[in-house]
Amino acid sequence: MTNTIKLWTLLAAGIVCTAAACEGNAKGGDSGSGDGKITASLLAEQNLRRAMQITDSAARYCFEGNAVLKMLQHYNPYTSKTEGVVSIWGYTASVEAVNAVLHGLKAYKDAGSPALYDAHYQRYADLLAKLYDNADYYLGSFSLTSYSQCSVQGKRV
Repeated sequence: MTNTIKLWTLLAAGIVCTAAACEGNAKGGDSGSGDGKITASLLAEQNLRRAMQITDSAARYCFEGNAVLKMLQHYNPYTSKTEGVVSIWGYTASVEAVNAVLHGLKAYKDAGSPALYDAHYQRYADLLAKLYDNADYYLGSFSLTSYSQCSVQGKRV
C-alpha cells in the first residue's frame, strides 16, 4: 500500500471517529464545565479541526493540475518534489475522506455548534465537487476481474 493511500485511509478513519463523537455529543454528551477539563464536545471539535488540517494538507501536496486533477503517489516534504500517480482506489479514498469531513461538520452543527459548519462546509463541498468532476482522469485505468473471472474495463455509465 502506498504512503498516499495509507494517509487517506488513516484520515478517513480518524474523521469517521470524529463524526461518531460529534453524533454522540448531539445525543446528550458532555457539555463541559469550564474547569479546564477536556470534554467530549471539546475533543470532538479538536478532532474535527485536526481532520480538516490533514485534509487540507493532503489536498495541497498530493494533487496536481487545475484543468485535470490527478492524485500524486509520493510527496517528499524535504525537497517538495512529487512523483507518480495513484490508482483510482487511492483517489476514491480521498473522496471518502472529504465526505467524512463534511459529515463531521454537519454532525457538529447538529450538535449545536454551527460556527465550523458555516466557516468551512462550502469549501469542502467545492473540493468534493472538484474531485468528482476530475475522476474522469482515471476513466478506463482499471480492470476489475470478478469471481467468475469476467474482466470488466472501467467506463462511464
